[in-house]
Amino acid sequence: MLKSLSLVFVMLLLFGCEEQNQFSIEQLDEYRYSQDLVYLAQFSSDSEQLLVVDEKRLVSIWQLSTKKKVFTLPPSKTPEDLRAVYFKKIRKPLAT
Repeated sequence: MLKSLSLVFVMLLLFGCEEQNQFSIEQLDEYRYSQDLVYLAQFSSDSEQLLVVDEKRLVSIWQLSTKKKVFTLPPSKTPEDLRAVYFKKIRKPLAT
């Protein structure tokens, strides 16, 4: 009885291995929002904009649909010990 159950189990395993799965990977467009190392990044709540802080402390906000920069804060205006940013799409100043 045990041998016949084992044989049925092995046959079921072999039947499951007949078809090989073929996976295809599609190449998507790629865009770099900074040529430097990214220190911090955050999407807006609606995922339409991206805030990037690079290793040189340059703060940039990008419109993702057009891939255009909509705001830049130079390193001279950002704190040297920048630890975190809070990005919310409003018409007020950015808090760092």
